[in-house]
This record gives sequence, C-alpha cells and structure tokens, in this order.
Amino acid sequence: MKRFGLELGLALLVIVLFADYLFSTDLLYGSDSIPGGIFFRGLLVDFVKAYGELPRWNPFILGGLPFIDATHGDTFFPSSLLHFMMPVHRALGHKLILHVFLAGVFMAFYLRSLRLHEHAVALGAVTYMLSPVFVSYIFAGQDGKMYVVSLAPLVLGLLERAMVSGTVAPFLRLGLAVGVTILSAQIQMAYHCLWFVAALFVTRLALGPANAGRTPEQVGARSSGGRVRRCAFFVLAISIGVAIASIQLFPAVAYVKHPAGFSVRSDKTDYEHASSWSLHPEEVASMVVPEFCNAPRGYWGRNVFKYNSDYVGILTLLLAGLAMSRKRDATRWFLAGLAAFCVLYSLGDWTPVHRLFYAIVPQVKLFRAPPLVMFGAAFGFSALAALAVHDLEESAHNAPKQAGDRLLAIGLAVAGILALIGLASKGVTAFWTDLFAPPLDGDKAAAQLMNLSAFRDGALIAAAILAAGAATVVLRMKGSLRARPAILILLVLMALDLWRIDDQFKVVADPSRWIEARGTLAQVAAEAGQEKFRVMPVVPTLAGNELGAFGIESTLGFHDNELAWYRELRMDPAAQGLMATNATGYPLLRTLNVKYILHNSPDYPNPLPVPGSLPRFRVVEQYEVVTDRSEIVPRLLADGHDPAVTALLEEDPGYVPEFANPEPAGRITGYVYAGNEIRIDVSAQRPCLVIHAENWFPYWHARDSNEELPILRADGTLRAIPVSAGDHEITMSFRSQPYETGKWVTLGTLLVTVGWLSLGALRRRRLE
Repeated sequence: MKRFGLELGLALLVIVLFADYLFSTDLLYGSDSIPGGIFFRGLLVDFVKAYGELPRWNPFILGGLPFIDATHGDTFFPSSLLHFMMPVHRALGHKLILHVFLAGVFMAFYLRSLRLHEHAVALGAVTYMLSPVFVSYIFAGQDGKMYVVSLAPLVLGLLERAMVSGTVAPFLRLGLAVGVTILSAQIQMAYHCLWFVAALFVTRLALGPANAGRTPEQVGARSSGGRVRRCAFFVLAISIGVAIASIQLFPAVAYVKHPAGFSVRSDKTDYEHASSWSLHPEEVASMVVPEFCNAPRGYWGRNVFKYNSDYVGILTLLLAGLAMSRKRDATRWFLAGLAAFCVLYSLGDWTPVHRLFYAIVPQVKLFRAPPLVMFGAAFGFSALAALAVHDLEESAHNAPKQAGDRLLAIGLAVAGILALIGLASKGVTAFWTDLFAPPLDGDKAAAQLMNLSAFRDGALIAAAILAAGAATVVLRMKGSLRARPAILILLVLMALDLWRIDDQFKVVADPSRWIEARGTLAQVAAEAGQEKFRVMPVVPTLAGNELGAFGIESTLGFHDNELAWYRELRMDPAAQGLMATNATGYPLLRTLNVKYILHNSPDYPNPLPVPGSLPRFRVVEQYEVVTDRSEIVPRLLADGHDPAVTALLEEDPGYVPEFANPEPAGRITGYVYAGNEIRIDVSAQRPCLVIHAENWFPYWHARDSNEELPILRADGTLRAIPVSAGDHEITMSFRSQPYETGKWVTLGTLLVTVGWLSLGALRRRRLE
C-alpha cells in the first residue's frame, strides 16, 4: 500500500474534485462531445452490438463519409471500451476523469525517472494533473487532446529510462506507448508529442542520460558504441509506435493525403489558416492572471471564442524560475527550453517560431491552432516546479543562494504589483486596450467591461498565492521551516490555485435534451426507424451532429474530414446552402433524399415536407455526361432538369438510353442495410442506372452475383450503378485497403513486441 500511496492520493483527490459528477447520473458537459461524442461513440457501440463488427461508413451527417478512414474519434483507443460498459454519455465523462488521474500517475512516473524525492514527485504530479491547460479541455469535450496530454509524461519517462538502460526492452515499451498515443486520434498533438520525444532523445544522446555518471550503463551511454546502439533502438521504438497505430494511421493518412483529394483537409492550408486560434497578448497576460481574458464565459480576446485556458499556475512559474536559478543542468535546460518553445510557437505569427516550422517542418501546413502545443509548456513548468521542490527538500542551502534570493525577491515584488493591478483593474484594462489595440466589437467591449470585477479578484488572489508561496520558500531556505511542512504548504497553495480555474471548466448537466428525442424530433426519429431519408435542419442548434444521436440522417453536420465533393456541392454559392429553389421547389433537397425541413418558424408546419422528395434508391435511365464539375450545380438547378428522370454523370455508363420508350426502365423491389453491406433488389426492363442517394466514395464496391459493377459519381456527389436488363441482387460493400493493411500491421507488431518483452521477462526470472 505504501508503494502506491501517491497514486491512491491522486485518485482520492480526483474523486473529491469531480464528486458532483461521479456520484450523479448526469453528463459532464463538453462543447464538442455533445454534438459529436455522444453521436459518434453511440453509433460505434450500437453498430458493434448489432452486427459484431466496426462500422466503416457514417450515413448520418453530410451525405455520408467513411467512419474509420475519416476518423471518428477514439475508436481504437483503450479507454473507448468504457463506452460498452455504461451509457455513452456517462462513459464520455468517466474516461476524461480517468485521464486526469492518469496524467498525475504518469507525471509521477516521469519525475521518478529523474530520481526526485517523493514529495517533489507529488507536487509535480498534482501540478501537471490539475494544470488548466489540460483540465480545461473537459469543457471543450476534446478527449483525444486529453489522452495525449496524459500520456506525454509516460512516453518521456520511458525514454529517460531507456536512455539510461541502453537495452532493447525499455525501447520496446517506449514503442508501445508511442503507438497508444497516436491511437488517441489527435494526430496533431501526437505529432507535437513526438517533437518533444525527439528533442529529449537528442539532448540525452548529446549530453548523457538524466543524473549521468551514477551507473556504468549511464557512463556507457556516452561512448560511441552506446550512442549508436541507442540510436538504433530509438528508431526501432518509433517504428513500432507507428506500426501499432497503423490500424488508425494508415487509413487516416491515405484519406487525407489521397491524390484525388478525398477530404476537405487534403489541401495544404495557407498561413492565415494555419496560425488561426493562436495565442495573442491578452492570452499571454492570462497566463499570469487567468481572469484577465477570463475564458470561457467572460472572454474578450482576439479569437472568436475560447473554451480552454493556457494557465499553468502563478506558483508554478515562480518555482520553475527558482529551479533554473539554483542549478542548470541538461534536464533543466531541456524543460525550460521546451516550455519557452511551446509558448513562442503558440503565439503564431506574433513570433517567427511558428512561421519557421510552417515553412520547413513536414505536415505543419495541414494543422491549425498552434496553442495545441501548450501541453508541452505545462509539462516543462510542472517538472521544473518539482525540481525546485526537490532542491528545497534536499537542502535549505543549495548554491547559488544569491540567485534564488533575487528570484524570491522578484516574486514578492510581482505579488505586490499584481495586488496593485487588481485594485486598479479598470485603469489597467484601459491602458492595455490603448497599448495593444485588441479589436473590440460591441459584444467584446461589453464582455471586457463586465469582466473587470473578475479581473480584480483574480489579480488579488494571484498576488496572495504568489506572496504566500514565495514566503514559504524564503522560510525554508533560511532554515526556519522544515522541508515537509514547506512542501505541504506549497502543494496546497498549488492545488487551490489551479483548481479555482479548473472548476470553471467543469459543468455537470442533465443529459436528457441530448439523448432523448422530444416533440417533432421524436416524430421524425420514429419515421427514420422505418425508412431511409434525410432532413434539412435550418435551426442552428440542430445543424451540427445532434440529430444523429436520435437516428436521424441530416444533410448538414460537423466533421473536419468532410468529403470534398459534398462540401463543393453544398457550399457552391448558387446552392444557397442546399436551399436553392426553382420552379419545382427545392431541387437539391429532392436529389439528396430530403424528406423534411426542420425549422422554428410558427408560420409553417414543422417538420415541413419537401415536395417531390426522391427516395434513397431510384432507377434512372436518362443521363448527361458533365465533365466540368462547376457546371453540375447550375444544371441541377435548371428549371428543365428533373433528377427523377435524368442523372448527371462524370463518365459514360456504357449504354444508350431509349428516349422514345415511355415505360419505366426498371424499379427497386427492395433494399436492406446489413452492417457494412447494402443489398438492393432491382428489376430492370432495359439498361439503366440505380441511383443511391449517399455520397460516392471509391471504397464502396458493388457486385451482382459474381460480377463486379462500377459505381459512378452522379449529380456531383451521389452513387450510380449501371445495370443491364433483368433482375439483379446487388450487394454493395465497403472495403478500405489502407485499413485492412493497417489492421494486420498493428496486430502483427503487437504480437511480436509483446512476445519479445514476455520472453525477455521469462529469461530474467530464470536467471534470478
């Protein structure tokens, strides 16, 4: 029990802080998990339970898109198993809280790799675990980001131990951890984490492992042979990590990077987009007094909104500075450099750092929101704070004492300045606005004015915490206070400071409005259970992914990897957001199998039926070949065009229609969706097209008995299957070769790596 005392303490702390959620039946609110998480994870769970396999296609939003290839969250991440053990809306909260706990556990693991005293380990673990940079992601509902943040110290700790050992087994464990990190599906932050890993590897390779010189293995690390061996093992570890994540990585990369431009993210972003959502001077000031910009509720900074915090703790900054003032070794320089880099990178075009990476580092052009790298700053500052406490516990008189004295004097002076700033919050805010000229529209100006009292209180609290922390350190350094009481005081001050911000990002809510269809939605959901159709929501609160949770398919939705040709269709100016009209009504809605328009106007029935809505499957004989895609929307909107009669194709289907024959060319006699297969029964009197009103995607394949049938793109985005005269039983199935390849690479790598580690453990036991 004593061995895991810290871990038990961290677990108890997490339970106390999240008790209002844990001991309820409510939902832990997240702005992204409401429209996305509940639906995406619910779709996964329901599909697996119904068909015993993973879904390959999501038909509920944006006309349909691949489930695994386009990435729908943490499908392969270990904690996703929680979704199958409890209601999805509860699992979403439980796994976030689990990773808050794991962040503390893994930070303790890293700090123990540096051989710090246990009290220093405890403070560093709590500091990182409660860092608002991390915990505030709960309010945004961004579980993938929290996974990476929690795993980063584990990955770095494993690297520290591997570099000390120089044997293959620790590097294999590092590879496993890297693979799990990539499986978070937060590719951007996983990539950032690999930057940190590479930087630490180079540091240790050049300057030696942490605490170098203590063991023969560490001395050997500095020899040329030791360096070569560690380089080879490091490459092996990263390769294993990528291979383990192949089941998600291969299909995701193939989708985004495909030459045909499958995804709206396939094109490299311009710099303005890549630097969007970067930090600004106001956010940097909020790293000292988080209430200055006061995200999320009183935010008046330069971004459209801000649902997270970049605060690492005023006392964390003091202790980090103390650590650097009293000793400078490779570990401290690495941590300080990491923290500084992350802050500078997060500032986007305010410094040259991000622009330099945009120009020379692969893949950065595909990303946006530079502050996603800020978890590195939280890690660096938290580890430095732990090192400062380690110094305090080891001795009250560590040299150079004068530098520490100066820093503490500065800390007390800053505390006094913060107190004065708080008392003059209105004047300080006005001075800041005049100096930096943030663009304040009416709403932002009002938010700034209403925020003055919060800014005042926050500055006074920060001043009090900083002064109390600095006084505690002074008393310890003078020998007037023993190490353990001093560290306990610092730990309590740190936890109170961080949690006062974290608590603002923790919202517990009644889940019923998001998981229970009511009124009109209940009526539409009941119909959707009987037939396939879409709705067009013109109500902003239903335009995300909310409808999918009720089993209702929508023309709209939100997904970063939306199919490019569907976006092209719906965002064409002439399409008017798919609501364009002509003499027949709503031609685009008809074409897309939209049965109802959902609205909130009292002047019309709700749901409003779409006149002449076409079914999910239909038979069309006539066609036109339109090779210029820019002409498709104008043709669909033309008064003389009827999508029930004529399909617009991008290539010839291989038959000549009989224009003079008034008899229907064929009919759909039945269809069924069976997991990742769709079966369609067609009776055709002559050659024709089976139009399927879902997005065309080349991974779909059609067979009629043993014959492979082509699937053409129709009306800009739909599927068209040419069939000959006669009765047909067509089976459509989704087959992603990148996924199939990645699956076997992942399974094979796991088998070999775990087997290798297991055999090594058995050999060691026999030798013992």
